[in-house]
Amino acid sequence: MLHPTTVINPKISSTPAIICSCLIFQPLQIFFINKQIFIFIFALLALPLSLLFFSRSLAFHPVQSQILHLEFIAALSPTRFEARHVWKESRETAIALLHCNFLYFVPSFTLSLLAAVSSVVSAESGYHRNPIGVKSVLNAVKFTWRRTLVTSIFVYVILFCYSSVPRTLWSLTGGGVFGSGFVIWVVGSAVEIYLMAVLGMSLVVSVLEERFGWDAIFIGSDLMEGKRVCGWVLSGLMGLVTGLIGWKMEGLKMDSEDLAKKTRWTAVMLLKGWEAVGLAVLYGAVMVWGYVVATVFYCECRKQHVVWEVEGGSVDV
Repeated sequence: MLHPTTVINPKISSTPAIICSCLIFQPLQIFFINKQIFIFIFALLALPLSLLFFSRSLAFHPVQSQILHLEFIAALSPTRFEARHVWKESRETAIALLHCNFLYFVPSFTLSLLAAVSSVVSAESGYHRNPIGVKSVLNAVKFTWRRTLVTSIFVYVILFCYSSVPRTLWSLTGGGVFGSGFVIWVVGSAVEIYLMAVLGMSLVVSVLEERFGWDAIFIGSDLMEGKRVCGWVLSGLMGLVTGLIGWKMEGLKMDSEDLAKKTRWTAVMLLKGWEAVGLAVLYGAVMVWGYVVATVFYCECRKQHVVWEVEGGSVDV
């Protein structure tokens, strides 16, 4: 889905300028070009997805605490019979929690897929100063969701497999706050941020090009050549913002748990509900902004790797 038209900004060479352009200036211009579409995406897709995420986190926190409490009691039980009884109760609670998580997963994944495709298509259109309508976005979703679905499965599997690597290295080296444990944490975090940058680029590729799976991931990595540091910084900044929101949410859950010891959980949800809604609105906006940033970075990288197909051949520009 490449357009031989004039883009918003001329080619920018310096790394700080690219970061500022991709993170702030161009996303703002793109938003004003397709502001109605982005408001539509935020209100109908990103915000409901964010509310689902935060409501699940708040609602299931007491159950997760109960499971941890039961496991702690089982580990301290004086007899095997008592420990087995407590473990059984903990396992039944964990299975029920897993079923509830699955019920949340289906609508969450669907909304996430639709939000990603529609945001990327709208951002790419705005990048080339081409306003887009709702019908065009719906058509794009209809023709590209399968590719994005396959690529997102690859992304989740890769991130899941990598998540165990730092913990395994930590346990093999003995961990520790300082020394080898700290080095593993720093290097592991840096690699994870870069991996997220490449995988985010691959999702954009699967939406805008007829690529999916490993092919989209390899193309995304190749496109970042020469701008890998920019991609790493952009991924780190977006991860920092979402991490701060998650940290605030964890604090909110801890406060709710303390209040729940003094009053009913329903009252706690009423007291803390507005704070959670505020975080959900912020997270939904950051989610859409992240898709736009990733799309702008893709377009900047693609300008250096444009391939035009001409009657069965190709010409590199």
